[in-house]
Amino acid sequence: MPDTQRVARLRRMYSTMPLSEQLRVAIRTSGIPQADLARTIGVNRSTICRFLAGRMTLSQPTIDSLAEVLKLKLANANRRQSS
Repeated sequence: MPDTQRVARLRRMYSTMPLSEQLRVAIRTSGIPQADLARTIGVNRSTICRFLAGRMTLSQPTIDSLAEVLKLKLANANRRQSS
């Protein structure tokens, strides 16, 4: 499959994920250590850990900060979704 088709397929798949899962995937694949990410957005590292484990949801300001740091354009960004 050509790269452009593969990218389009991945974008469609990604856009159907719940917002919480989009964030989890982006955090895990960013290569940014959780402690650095937490410090940058002004939360405790445990907040990131609990979110990644599915044990908590994030506030809208935290979601917005993550999207900015990770340079994300989140699908479903106008809807808050729990984990």
